[in-house]
Amino acid sequence: MKKQLTKGEIKRQQILSSAERLFCMHGYDNTTIDMILAELGCTKGSFYHHFTGKPHVLEEIANDRVRRSFERYKAQNYADNIAKLNGLLYHASPFQMQETEFLSVLMSLIIKKEFADIFHVVKLEGKKLFFEELIELLTTLKDEEKAYWREEEIPSLLWEVHMGFILNCLIEVVDSFSGDESLENILFPQLSASRFMWQRLLDLPYGAVYISELSELVKIYERAFASLNSMFLPHGLNIQTVIKPTRKGITP
Repeated sequence: MKKQLTKGEIKRQQILSSAERLFCMHGYDNTTIDMILAELGCTKGSFYHHFTGKPHVLEEIANDRVRRSFERYKAQNYADNIAKLNGLLYHASPFQMQETEFLSVLMSLIIKKEFADIFHVVKLEGKKLFFEELIELLTTLKDEEKAYWREEEIPSLLWEVHMGFILNCLIEVVDSFSGDESLENILFPQLSASRFMWQRLLDLPYGAVYISELSELVKIYERAFASLNSMFLPHGLNIQTVIKPTRKGITP
């Protein structure tokens, strides 16, 4: 039986839902606590009963996003454990169609130099939920003789590689706003290097790890760009949204 929420829990969730919507519409920096309270018609006393401030709200929203992504991963049926590994890596990142609006919030934080703290929060929550699952999955693959590694710390190292892949993709795309590089040319080297590390360090067959399709990553960022531009009205960021042709040799 589903647990019935208390009035306090309902109010807390209402604040989070309102804040999340406003963050995605206006950006974290442009959203004030007063805007959240005005939408809900609640008092500051009620707000501060549940949260210490706006950063606390953002942390809870980010953690909830990670938890929902983990639930989507667990709900999927996978053909085999290699497919399950790819599913885990996919869901352990914010590069999903369901996450494009929140991805734009993360990029707005990078622009405003306020990203480090929230990425640390997301990273900790992600590890708490996904890492034990990853160890179990890799151990099963090893028992099935589909993967092999000698050094005990390899799984931990690979998890950090995956976090680095997420961070580098986010930062390099934001850094490209003033340039003329295509999204394919920015994202492909990061995706290719991450795939290579997983396959090489786990002795997996070439092509076994794909994490995400390049074409899907591009579409996700295009959608995030549209949301990000609207956060900085009236002038927007003049973000490049027309993707140049894929350079020769890039695999979609």
